[in-house]
Amino acid sequence: MVAYFDIAIPRNAEREKAAADRSVTAEATAKAERLADQFLKQFDLDEDGSISLDELPDRARSGLSRFDINGDKSISRDELIQLLVNSGRKRP
Repeated sequence: MVAYFDIAIPRNAEREKAAADRSVTAEATAKAERLADQFLKQFDLDEDGSISLDELPDRARSGLSRFDINGDKSISRDELIQLLVNSGRKRP
């Protein structure tokens, strides 16, 4: 007996969608990594791998705490990548 859902949503379609989702995630992560590297190159003046409050322009300093996930008063490459990947996700 064939179940309704096997006809309505073939299992191959589910696998293809999951593969496409992984591909989009990989592409989004790669793009976020490139953008994070560009941002660090521009603002990480002491080249320590993170952007501190002192390295940001005055107009950008007030927003630092929103992006400083671990609370160390700087934004690391990993925090930038996470921020960029999450900002590109579609909200339900």
